[in-house]
Amino acid sequence: TGAVQHLLNGVFVNATPEQAAALSSLPGVRAVAPLRRFHRNDQLSLSDVQQAWSSAPIVGAGNAGAGMKIGILDTGIDQTHPSFQDSSLKPPPNFPKCDVPSNCAFTSNKVIVARSYVSTLTAGSNPSDPAAASRPDDLSARDLTGHGTAVSSVVAGVASSYLTTAISGVAPKAFLGNYKIYGSPELGGGASGAGILQALDDAVTDGMDVVNFSSGGPAFGAPADD
Repeated sequence: TGAVQHLLNGVFVNATPEQAAALSSLPGVRAVAPLRRFHRNDQLSLSDVQQAWSSAPIVGAGNAGAGMKIGILDTGIDQTHPSFQDSSLKPPPNFPKCDVPSNCAFTSNKVIVARSYVSTLTAGSNPSDPAAASRPDDLSARDLTGHGTAVSSVVAGVASSYLTTAISGVAPKAFLGNYKIYGSPELGGGASGAGILQALDDAVTDGMDVVNFSSGGPAFGAPADD
């Protein structure tokens, strides 16, 4: 159903446990591992941001993140949000980058990549069970829940205000890459392991300097298990 070749050499397949065991015995196969479903994680703590801004070579929030490209693996980024309006920025050469031309509508001079991996949530569904893939979703790079936009504003939002409170991201002069891995609530829901790996692979080849991935997975054992 998909493949990556930069972070690792891997292909994604639908297989029964018996087929997976057979695949693991093929020449050239290092390992076979299940692709889990992941969910958004809201835990966040920051410290000493002001100190970081004042240190060399940044010397002020106006230089924080300058020239950096930060990829956000999340629900998408609303490029029209006030946190991402900075007329002084000029996208680097060969940007914006989009998986399909229509997703370039979700880029700007600050959000310079727009890719979506929502389709991987139903990739390879069983043709004999069409209901498994019958939940329509927005496959675009649009942020429908706000989580990715919020994360991106913490990472690289420009100085603005909210309810009279001054706010800013940690690296306000950085560029952002939108790698939408999560489907809509009550539809696709989480993110597929295949979509996550493909997004990471694309972020590397797109030239992102940093990637933020705010996710977690359910426990598959008891808390006291070794």
